[in-house]
Amino acid sequence: MTSKQKMAALLKSYPRKVRQLEQLCHELEDPPRVSGYDVIDCLSMGSPVIGGGKSGQISDRTMMIALQYQEEAQKLNAETAAQIKGELQTLVAEIARLERYISLLNERQKEIIQRRYFEGQSWSDIEAELGLSRGTLNAERSRALDTLVSMYQFIESFNGDDSGGAEVDDQKWN
Repeated sequence: MTSKQKMAALLKSYPRKVRQLEQLCHELEDPPRVSGYDVIDCLSMGSPVIGGGKSGQISDRTMMIALQYQEEAQKLNAETAAQIKGELQTLVAEIARLERYISLLNERQKEIIQRRYFEGQSWSDIEAELGLSRGTLNAERSRALDTLVSMYQFIESFNGDDSGGAEVDDQKWN
């Protein structure tokens, strides 16, 4: 896959990444949680305690197990939140970088890229709304992709990329 094709794929993935960002923000605000009380309730609803206890009573041993589960639940909840935050930070950085680079394009190229990839407009609609021929749209899109590729390659050259700016690894773009 050429650098230009990778850039087009990155642009096509923009709406999906924005949707994922929104999902992660929601999950971080209201993550699914397992509480220690949930664990204790589950353990206490069982059959009567061995030794003649009443149904619903918790033995000391059961209470210790429940407390260990409560600690484990807290640990799992914290790990889940940390994973969400990490993925959220990655997506925010990717989206911000792409949006910033697109903002550096000339106005016509920026509008074509945003309408096509961010808003999902058809080429026919863009052609009609901007009053440009299909050939002009394709040429501007091609120049925009070339410019975006060169921006990504320029930054990758600072990250120790030995390709000399000719081809950027797809993994670094996503």
